[in-house]
Amino acid sequence: MRLCRFLLPAVVGAAVSASFGAEFPNPYPAPAPGVRLTPETPLSPSINGARIVGAAPGSRMLFQVPVSGERPMKIQAAGLPPGLKMDSRGLIAGTAPAGKREYKVNIQASNRHGKDVKELILKVGNELCLTPPMGWSSWYSFSEA
Repeated sequence: MRLCRFLLPAVVGAAVSASFGAEFPNPYPAPAPGVRLTPETPLSPSINGARIVGAAPGSRMLFQVPVSGERPMKIQAAGLPPGLKMDSRGLIAGTAPAGKREYKVNIQASNRHGKDVKELILKVGNELCLTPPMGWSSWYSFSEA
């Protein structure tokens, strides 16, 4: 009897969802096999990602400048505050300054196909989530693809 109490709702729920899905087509159908929907990445540098990065005063900091384009590539930063340095791959690391302040850092990426320049604002203070958290999202895990 206990098994029936748990099994019956699952079976009925599956039948209802199967009939419900038959009435309404998927608004986001999977692309045809072999079709590429993502545009090709250009060979020239393109600095992507967040334009504002936050850090707590006096805390350790790591920020990878996201740059696309053909390698080898030279990535430089001008205007980094004391305590922070950027390596040749575009990784900003070190300790954020102790005082609350906003720093404007000019990032430049260049390769044989051209260059890109963007301004990165580093806000040192107690504000949370200046750069939104990014990562895996469950949104597409429920599609039929």
